[in-house]
Amino acid sequence: MIGGTTRHATDEEFSFWSYLGVDFMQLSPPYDFFFDEDEISRVLELKDSYGLSLLVHPRPDGDIFYTAANPAAHESMFQALDVIRNLIKSEKLINKVIMHLSTYVNPEKDYPTFTVEEARTNSIPFYDEIKKMNDITFVLENVYPPGINWEELGCEIEHFNLFNFRKDYELCLDTGHLNMSHMSIQDFASLPYPITCFHLQGNNGREDQHRPVTRSNFKQWQELERILSDDKYMILEVKNNKEKLPKLIDYYKQNRLPP
Repeated sequence: MIGGTTRHATDEEFSFWSYLGVDFMQLSPPYDFFFDEDEISRVLELKDSYGLSLLVHPRPDGDIFYTAANPAAHESMFQALDVIRNLIKSEKLINKVIMHLSTYVNPEKDYPTFTVEEARTNSIPFYDEIKKMNDITFVLENVYPPGINWEELGCEIEHFNLFNFRKDYELCLDTGHLNMSHMSIQDFASLPYPITCFHLQGNNGREDQHRPVTRSNFKQWQELERILSDDKYMILEVKNNKEKLPKLIDYYKQNRLPP
């Protein structure tokens, strides 16, 4: 299945992705979006108007630093996840929540910063608590290594073994993040969780550019094409050069990358 992505959930974004013939939309707002009933109602109206289901990927950059590394944010994150859980049930959202393991530095905002060790320690009670939300399928995403922009756990395979996850967790392979790291697809696939989602985006290997992914801007394209399939959620996480997508969409729908 092919999905588009939206942060701000505008009619223009839904119209664009609907025109491309996607099957669903990834909704990627900050956690505090889920405390605004008017905003939720507005997005649900767009969902129904365009006939597109929604998959949620909450972001850490809201009014506070919404990350497992920040103990002060945990209670609010639990509340937001509870809202998402109810929406999955009542509005038939796709039962997957894509998450970054633990963001500990975000230089784009005036947030507190944490060390790697603090991120590991602070995140343990967060993951112990959401383990109880056994009616949500949590999907863990790989990230790019430190020193580029945000700094997060999830750029090394060992990070996915730090916490006591349920056995039914899943993985989201972000091609752009993988392109910027030394991790291989085989490494990521070796984890004891299935890869069920993909963030398909390309870059120059140094910046998280969110361009349409092609064989020329993703080094491991052959390995990727071997594991793409219609029963997986392939999200075109593209912010730049979106005007090229109409010419490329048929490749993605055939589980291939454009040349």
